[in-house]
Formats: sequence, structure tokens, C-alpha cells
Amino acid sequence: PCLRTPGTMQQRFDVAMSLGFLLSSCFSAVGLSSKPEGNRTPTCTEGWDDCRGTRCCATDGYKCFTKSDLWASCLPSCVPGINLEDPEGLRTPWSCELLEPVEFKGSQIPASFIAPAGSPVDMHGAIRVEGNKLLGKHGQPVRLRGMSLFWSQWGSTYWSEGVVDWLVKDWKVTMIRAAMGVESGGYLESGKIEKQRVVTVVDAAIRNGIYVVIDWHDHHAQ
Repeated sequence: PCLRTPGTMQQRFDVAMSLGFLLSSCFSAVGLSSKPEGNRTPTCTEGWDDCRGTRCCATDGYKCFTKSDLWASCLPSCVPGINLEDPEGLRTPWSCELLEPVEFKGSQIPASFIAPAGSPVDMHGAIRVEGNKLLGKHGQPVRLRGMSLFWSQWGSTYWSEGVVDWLVKDWKVTMIRAAMGVESGGYLESGKIEKQRVVTVVDAAIRNGIYVVIDWHDHHAQ
């Protein structure tokens, strides 16, 4: 099930499979596939609609600027702070971060990568289920502790290499859950963006030698 040899990149999937997570797609080292591509060459955003999914604007000269993690709009220009043209009840500050189209690059980790010495993956290798226990390559029970990231389209600020590095260093996590949002502005509307976020987290987990659960986070999965 999308596994590589112990001690390399199998942590992408071992925990997810052994804990019984139903993965709707198989995320490999070279790309994420099996579900219909969420990014179906989206039409550029028109008017004041949210442009986070397309990151491009139908109106010439307009660009997609961020207001917050939950909203971005097409504007000819943007000045950080309050925009007095916003509706009176929605006058919260704009960050004005420019969102440009994203190309899915896939993993940047070579298949020959070896988990850092002394890391959880180095110590436990491929994990399997026996009864109600997770066992490592040594045949002994393994306990994993970690953190779950929020929906990727809403908590994207924290889907970064720096956050994973900090969780490993400060919280001593041995696993992380990457909950990729599918609906509500997620994969179905901006597949390339969401897949690249997953890869960013997975690559960071691999470099740190921790395990990662990839969650196809869909409230209406069938």
C-alpha cells in the first residue's frame, strides 16, 4: 500500500494504514493521484468572489490579494490595513499578501533518503498492527504522540516546514496528521494548492524522521 523500504519514505503511509484510516487516494513520492484532479484548470475569479481557489483574476490588471486566512479578492492594488470600500460590518484589516497561481511540484525528497539517526522512523521503521497494538520493525509496541493540523484551506498558515520542525523540536512530536480539506474551498476547487500543502508537510515530516497521517478530510465521502 504505497510503501517503500523501511528507513526511507514509508512513514508517509504506514501509520495511516495501520491505524485504519481510509485513504481515498494514495500519495506517493512522485505525486498525489487516484482521485479525479481537483484542479480542473479553474476559471479565473470574477468580481468580488473569493479568489483563493483560482489565484487568478478575470479582470485585466487585477490580482488576487489576501484579506485573511479565510478570504482573498481580486483588486487592482492593495494597501495593508482597513479598506474603507469594504462593507461597514466587514472592515477588518487586509494583509495584502499576493496569491499567485501554484504549480504542483511534488515531493523534493529523493527516494534514497534515509531517516535521521535516532529519529522515530529510524528506531521503529515500518509499523504494523497486531491485535490492538502498533508494532515496530523490532516487534515491540510503539506509542506515537503528535498533533493534528487544521483543515488545509483554512489553516494553511501552519502547513509549513517551519511549523513541523518546531513541533518536533519543542513538543517532541513523533507523528503529525495532515487534514487536507476536500470541500468548502479545498481540493475540489484548488487541488494543486492543497496537494502542494500536503507535500510540504510530508516532506518536513520525512526530513525529521517522524510519521505522518494523510487525511482526505471530507464530510461527505462515499
